Amino acid sequence: MIEGRRSRIAHRLAGVLIVLAVLSAPQFGTALRAATTTEVGRTYEDGLRSLEAGDINAAITHLKNALRIDPNHVPSRLLIGRAYVSAGDGASAEDSLERARELGASDEQSLIPLAHAYLLQLKYDVLLETVLSGKGVPELEGQILVVRRLAYLGLRRLAEAERTFNDATELLPDSPDPLVGLARLALERGLNRRCRRFFR
Repeated sequence: MIEGRRSRIAHRLAGVLIVLAVLSAPQFGTALRAATTTEVGRTYEDGLRSLEAGDINAAITHLKNALRIDPNHVPSRLLIGRAYVSAGDGASAEDSLERARELGASDEQSLIPLAHAYLLQLKYDVLLETVLSGKGVPELEGQILVVRRLAYLGLRRLAEAERTFNDATELLPDSPDPLVGLARLALERGLNRRCRRFFR
């Protein structure tokens, strides 16, 4: 019973981390903006405004409409992938983000939300095999460490998870994500006192 409670709490923490990572990523408000006056651009902007306002269902509706106009519109593919992650629909997010990558989306735009799509589906091995390097971009490298360590946690590879969450803390000193991950690690190990320390 206690183990079940710990597992549920740990999964809730992972869900919070996923949503925070999606909504706080630097690309969310900048690289994904489409400076265009076309119909697809205007529909995309409606989706972006809805997602920024927290109305995920409306955002998905707008972005589906944009993709009906232009199925190859990369910003809409990326943003609907992020919206699906926020909605907890990992499979749809994975499909959209992989298509965006096929159409030319960069790692900085697509790799972390794709990793969260894998986490939502418990595809830990897939994440560890495919989400490998931020190509020297410090913030992306730190985010990759965080999602890889969540995958290690999912596989119960706790020593590897702790070591690389510490590495992520060095790369992302101002981000709460590594600390949330370390708190989840403490929960997994049943170290409640240590977990409380992370949230002081």
